[in-house]
Amino acid sequence: MKINEIKNLGKWLVVERLLRLANGIIIYAAIAKHLGPSDFGNLNVAIGMISILSALPSMGAEHINISEIKRKNTPTKEFIGSAILVRLALSIPSLIGAAILCNLYKETAPFVIALLIQIPISALSISNQKLQADGNFVIYSKYSCCSIIISAGIKILGLLTEQPAIFFAWTIPLEPLLLLALTIKHSGGSKFFISCGKNAKTKSIKLYLRTCQPLTISSVLVAVYFKIEIILISDWINDAAAGQWSLATLTITPWMLAAAAVFPIINNQLASKNINSNEYRENLKKAVRISLGVGVLAIISNYFFYKHVLTKIMGEGYQDLELIVAIASVSIIPMLVGGIQEISIAHRRFTGVVLKKVLIGIPLSITLLKIMTLNFGILGAALSVTASYIFTALVLNCFFDKHFHKIVKESFFISR
Repeated sequence: MKINEIKNLGKWLVVERLLRLANGIIIYAAIAKHLGPSDFGNLNVAIGMISILSALPSMGAEHINISEIKRKNTPTKEFIGSAILVRLALSIPSLIGAAILCNLYKETAPFVIALLIQIPISALSISNQKLQADGNFVIYSKYSCCSIIISAGIKILGLLTEQPAIFFAWTIPLEPLLLLALTIKHSGGSKFFISCGKNAKTKSIKLYLRTCQPLTISSVLVAVYFKIEIILISDWINDAAAGQWSLATLTITPWMLAAAAVFPIINNQLASKNINSNEYRENLKKAVRISLGVGVLAIISNYFFYKHVLTKIMGEGYQDLELIVAIASVSIIPMLVGGIQEISIAHRRFTGVVLKKVLIGIPLSITLLKIMTLNFGILGAALSVTASYIFTALVLNCFFDKHFHKIVKESFFISR
């Protein structure tokens, strides 16, 4: 990238981050206050369910898609068409799963139905990744800003007219849907992607499945890992506790959304370098250091933001959560560093390591959650979730991804 392009991209990334922070904290906090802990908790249980189901068609292949399109190991249309066919096929079991959940959780069913469109959105999100792989980050940021503004505007209208919880369930998929429509149009419209489907080949489909199989299983399990607590807290305590936990973790979401906007840029830049070169290694270490720094900043910012802003504007039922917010925010560090690790894994095609980590992390997380929530409520949830994230990210890497573990250790020492 040229200096002018970097400056322009930086401006748009700052704008997008600010919009995401406003949408992710201020507007959702207003929704939480408007709905109350019980309805807000019920809505977030549905969001957690759909997040788990959407992970299957997304296949956890975002970094793979960007790096493969960037490196052009397979003709672009052939690769995209093969990926789309596989991802749409995987949407079918997700939709069946949604039907089963609607039958089991009848109170949550209307919210799940409202959110169902996120499943095919996940399958077609490769159009977003194509834009990023092509280096069109400024355009992507503009589309993202546009989607956020429209979606936020409708939510604000719902708040002003005092709409019920189901209204906000229908508005949640609006942002990713708008972004998807804009990226598809920019990439040549539906005709381009239909053409990609026609160029799909059995060999490419099998290769995509083989490459992404560990990532797909891992993606679903990671979604379970990150989202199961809201469902279990609702079951083991009550919907009001789920609402309080949702508000506490609301301060984490914007940081992860902002990171999701930056990671493709890091992936794009690293994918253009030889993974065995010293330059690649140094850039990877720099990304780890920045992630650690941003994680520490997030912990401090979240604590003071809740204590001095959110706690003053939230109604009854959302008070005295400062400690829970601070503890939950510690999990941002392993999440951010884990995002850099996923890029490294995608470049090395060492996808099996994620599956191994999650297979150990999930039972640990659920066991700790069960013990801690029953004894300490949502404070126990914060302690157990954060402890399991840190344990999985730091300790298990010593056994399953020694290459990246070494990168993390070296990141604490800036090369001369």
